[in-house]
Amino acid sequence: MDAGELLRRYAIGERNFSGVNFSRLHLEEVDLCGVNLNGAELTGTHLNDVNLSYANLSNASLQRVTLLGANFEGANLSNARLDGAEAEYANLSGSFQGVDFSYADLSNIYMDHGWIEEANLSYANLSNITIYQSTLDKVNLRGANLSNAFFSDGTRLRKANLIGANLTGMGIGELLTDCIYDTETIIDEKTRYLSIPGIGIFDIFEQAIFIGSGENLNSASLENTDLSDLDLSEADLSYANLKGTNLSNSSLFQANLEGADLEGANLTGADLEGANIKQCLSL
Repeated sequence: MDAGELLRRYAIGERNFSGVNFSRLHLEEVDLCGVNLNGAELTGTHLNDVNLSYANLSNASLQRVTLLGANFEGANLSNARLDGAEAEYANLSGSFQGVDFSYADLSNIYMDHGWIEEANLSYANLSNITIYQSTLDKVNLRGANLSNAFFSDGTRLRKANLIGANLTGMGIGELLTDCIYDTETIIDEKTRYLSIPGIGIFDIFEQAIFIGSGENLNSASLENTDLSDLDLSEADLSYANLKGTNLSNSSLFQANLEGADLEGANLTGADLEGANIKQCLSL
C-alpha cells in the first residue's frame, strides 16, 4: 500500500491496517493518531513529524526507520522490532530524534545499532527490552519502567533523566554516564551488585547528578530538565544552568539559587520561601 491510499482510507475513518506492508513508505507531518499497525511491515520507512499517538505498533517491524520529531504519546510498541539489519544503515537504524514516547508501551522491544536523542520516554513501559550497540542521548526516562531491561556492551545512556524510574533487575553491560538520578529510583540487590561483576550500581552512576533535598547541585547543567514535583529544599543550586527547566510545584525552600540562570524556567507553584535568589538571571 502506498502513502496516498493509506491517507485516503485513514481520512474516511479506517484505522485497521494490521499486517500491511508499508516498507520504505515516505510520510511527513501527517496525523495517524490511533492507527492500528499491529504486525505491519515498516522497514526503511520515513515518518518524520508524523502523529502516531495512541497508535498500535505492537509486533511491527520498524527496522532502519527515521522518525524525527514523531509523536508516539500513548502508543503501543510492545514486541516491535527496532534494529538495523545492515551496518551501512547504522545512521538510520532506529533513529528517534526528539520523538515523544511518553506513556507508550515499548515492552519486550529489541533494538540493535539504534540512536535515540532528546526523546521523551517519560512514564513509558520499557520492561524486558533488549538494546545492543545503541546510544540513548539526553533522553527523558522520568518515571519509566525499565525493570528487567538489558543494555548490552556498547550501549550508552548519556545525560538521561532517571528521576523516579524503575530499574529493578536491569542488566547493564557498560557504564551509564551523566545521568540524573534521585532517591525515588527503584534499585534492587540484583541490579546493585550483579549488573557488572565487581561494580556496584553507585559506581555505575558515579557521574550522575543526584537530585533531592540538600543535594549539592552547584553549577550543575540542568537545562530543559523536568524537575517538577520534587523536594529540592536546602539544595545548593548556585550558578546552576536552569534555562527552560520545569520546576513547577517543587519545593525550593531555603535552596541556594544564587547566580542561577532561570531564563524560561517554569516556577509555577514552586515554594521559594527562604530561597537565596541573589543575582539570579531572569527571576
